[in-house]
Amino acid sequence: MMRMPARWRSGNSEQEKGLCEHHRSHTSDCGYREAQPCTHEHGEECYKTVTECAHEHTDECYPETEATEESTGEGSATDYGAEGREPENCTHVCSEESGCITKVLDCHHEHDENCGYQEAQDCGYVCEICNGTELEDTENNAENDAENAGTDTAECICETLCTEDSINGDCPVCGTEDADLSRCKGEKTKEQEKTGEKVITAWEWIDPEEYLTDGILALPVAGRENPAFVEDVTALLPEKIQAKVAAVNAAEDGEETEEDAEAAPETEDAEITLTGWKCASYPEDGAYEGTYTFTAFLPEGFVLAEDAAALEV
Repeated sequence: MMRMPARWRSGNSEQEKGLCEHHRSHTSDCGYREAQPCTHEHGEECYKTVTECAHEHTDECYPETEATEESTGEGSATDYGAEGREPENCTHVCSEESGCITKVLDCHHEHDENCGYQEAQDCGYVCEICNGTELEDTENNAENDAENAGTDTAECICETLCTEDSINGDCPVCGTEDADLSRCKGEKTKEQEKTGEKVITAWEWIDPEEYLTDGILALPVAGRENPAFVEDVTALLPEKIQAKVAAVNAAEDGEETEEDAEAAPETEDAEITLTGWKCASYPEDGAYEGTYTFTAFLPEGFVLAEDAAALEV
């Protein structure tokens, strides 16, 4: 089951992001993503040098010329042909100090996985209940809340112990598709008590490829573009267990004596082939993040002892 943060705040800011009482936190399915800033820092390579002279020539920059009566007609001090002179005496040199040479930002950085930049993405969840297009189903919501919280509120109502050949279809536990009959709370019939069953007191996975680590199967190659489907997961899960098995048989008359009750059953080693795996909460269209619990099924005639570990990954 995917473990999601249990944060929920009422208010317009959160509701604008797609959250409501029926969608209390964003998941990988709704697609919501917060923007992440770029961590790139500008270096020397991000700037270019621009030269634009800011100096304005003064009289000191030009050579002096002699005024003549011929040029002015009155002996004026006005320079003849001053507009055509070159600033031959100008000593100005363009530099950063004079303000003529500056560095202008000219960064060509492109966002990549190293800079961490990420655009925001709106939540794609549309609540049909809040929008008034679907009536709220309190019972279904209660079941969904229980599932999201990692609990199962369904209780077995069977009076008689269910078997593969005889299942109580009205029971919310045993009557569901691919039900785990080990959760049946019904009592054994006399016929069932005479049949006897093999009890697994201890077991361990047979995992020759060593896909499991401390009972956990990690899928680091799964991603948004290549989600793992349920068949991809079950293909990596163990097919067998190595178990300690004790045969439990009732007395021929169906009544257990004190000696039978006190006697410790003898166990034998057995390699047991599992009949399949189930994870009701796993998305049909695959997943690439989250935590899910897969449960294995034992072949008919085998049951787990009450103190034995659950067959879960």
